Amino acid sequence: TTDGKASTWIPVAIAVAHPSLGETVITFAGRTVTRISDGIVTSLIPAADSVPQIIETNISKDSVLSGSPLINTDGTLIGISTGPSRAATPSGFIIAAALMRSSSSDKK
Repeated sequence: TTDGKASTWIPVAIAVAHPSLGETVITFAGRTVTRISDGIVTSLIPAADSVPQIIETNISKDSVLSGSPLINTDGTLIGISTGPSRAATPSGFIIAAALMRSSSSDKK
């Protein structure tokens, strides 16, 4: 840190409940410059084929890169931008809890 104190890291909490329409959300992205963008949840797109439910936001597609996290104002991870979510909607994020379930089942 700039003040010489050690940083303390805590693990992120992953939301189990679906976000609400109109809920304020924040994302971080950037290849050369970090960008922080905020917006709201505008739609919850139902799961289809092998793609889990997608959270659509009004965050500019230019502010969203694959791998960008979507967090709520409590700091809880609610979604991750992926190729399939961006194919469904440029400002879309796959629900984080769905990714955790698929990751857990892959290990069994």
